[in-house]
Amino acid sequence: MSSSSSRSPCAACKFLQVNCTQECVFAPYFPADQPDRFYNVHQVFGASNVAKMLNGISPQRRKDVANSLAYEAELRIDPVNGCFGKFLVLYEEIRKKRHDFEVLRREMAADVGSAAADAAAARAAAYATAVVAAEDALRLKVFGPPPPFYNHPQQQEAPPAAPTSGVQMGADEPTEAASSSGQLFW
Repeated sequence: MSSSSSRSPCAACKFLQVNCTQECVFAPYFPADQPDRFYNVHQVFGASNVAKMLNGISPQRRKDVANSLAYEAELRIDPVNGCFGKFLVLYEEIRKKRHDFEVLRREMAADVGSAAADAAAARAAAYATAVVAAEDALRLKVFGPPPPFYNHPQQQEAPPAAPTSGVQMGADEPTEAASSSGQLFW
């Protein structure tokens, strides 16, 4: 840390045990109060690679890149589950909250009576709607929006059906086809 600076060293400089200068590329994106964030990024990408990335782009985009690297590093720390592991943790939290809510609703219904139980059921329905919205938001946050659906050009239109004559495929009994002779086709 320079003698003219009064700020504390950033998480990166603390971890790397170097002096944090005013020109430190890590300081704005890895503050001292978030050491785990830098540690994960360092474990996955390496401090020198991150410094090269941040120095190689415009200052306006550095925050987005640092946030992206931190997010990816956090998810890559779990090599088995990856980002799905984060989703599972959050989903388990939602499941536990739902269970706790249901237990409390039952206790309240037993203590207060059916009128309160009806009101609790209405609140439970509102809560369930909120939980579904939270799950949807979680899916978007973890997995991003679904990709657009593109049809292959040949899938745009079905080819016209060919006229049929004779026995219809899949029919149990042969049918009379429209023919000039009026005969049955078997």
